Amino acid sequence: IGQHHVPFEPALRIHTGIAQQPLYSTRISTRGYHPVPRLPRPNRESRPRRQPRAPERRHAGLPLIVAGIVIGLALAAVVTVLTIAPPLSNWAAEIFSAHMMQHLLLIVVAAPLFILGGVLDGTRNRAFFRPFERPVTAWLIFVATFLFWHWPVAFQWAAHNEGTVLLEHATILGSALLFWNAALTSSILSYGARALFVMIAAVATDLPGVIMLFAPRAFCTM
Repeated sequence: IGQHHVPFEPALRIHTGIAQQPLYSTRISTRGYHPVPRLPRPNRESRPRRQPRAPERRHAGLPLIVAGIVIGLALAAVVTVLTIAPPLSNWAAEIFSAHMMQHLLLIVVAAPLFILGGVLDGTRNRAFFRPFERPVTAWLIFVATFLFWHWPVAFQWAAHNEGTVLLEHATILGSALLFWNAALTSSILSYGARALFVMIAAVATDLPGVIMLFAPRAFCTM
């Protein structure tokens, strides 16, 4: 004989406020009757309702990001002003090393801070700016600009006029912005390519210093 369940209701039911269900069922088999307890099923009204989930905190870190951007832009602006303003500008007019310090501050400190602060975010992916976002183009513009202003003729021409000195600093800072924009934000460069991108530029921009070091006479004088 196959096994199947035959429910039955006892004479007395316990009133629990829950829909009445058979309390037991019997399993008929070749071995006899085996009562199996059956638990009552609660009504939908008696089921505990799920508590609504708390709304997710979206953009929880946005204030910190905004604060970091503002601080980065402020530091970049401060470094730029200190670089081109007295007393460093007065020292740079007389001491060659102070003039080179101005270049380093603009290239290594101010320009990366401006890029991290998003100063070029508004021009990104624009048609007129897209060619300058290419790493090769940005690298060539930066290195060519740096080498041009360390060419003795251009250096001497810029050293004797405040306007040309400002032009020199502006073009160096602008080319450095293009360089660091490609180095820090380009999506086509891997981390290794970014490191190589910066290292090759560092070697190229060190060439004027090597030439000055081994030259028989000084050719970049203030």
